Amino acid sequence: MLSFNSSNIASKTRTIGRRMFLLNSIKAVVILGIFGRLATLQINEVTKYRSLADKNRFRETKFAPPRGIIKDYFGTEIASNTKIYQLHITPENTPNIDSLLTRLKSLIGLSDRKIFLIKKKNFKAKKMGNIYYF
Repeated sequence: MLSFNSSNIASKTRTIGRRMFLLNSIKAVVILGIFGRLATLQINEVTKYRSLADKNRFRETKFAPPRGIIKDYFGTEIASNTKIYQLHITPENTPNIDSLLTRLKSLIGLSDRKIFLIKKKNFKAKKMGNIYYF
């Protein structure tokens, strides 16, 4: 039969108290270890993981699109393979716009009318500080 001695209850209470203290100590060590590892990853190894994340985010793949002439139902050409170029000129980066335009006139066949319009845009762009292109 069970006896309810006060000394028996006190010894069991101490034993349970010791076990709870030991269990709580182990929990605290594990939690401190997890937080320590987390701090190490976030503070000490930040550059490694930031570069890995950037490499994962910016993945460039280049592939050539299919080329050909696109025609509508009646055979009229809608799109073709002609190359189109754009030339952007920043007035602040161009020391002599007149010599540039004469060189471009011989290279791409600019007309005098087009050069006049470009110079007119250049005058407006210098006032507003814009980039213009043709």
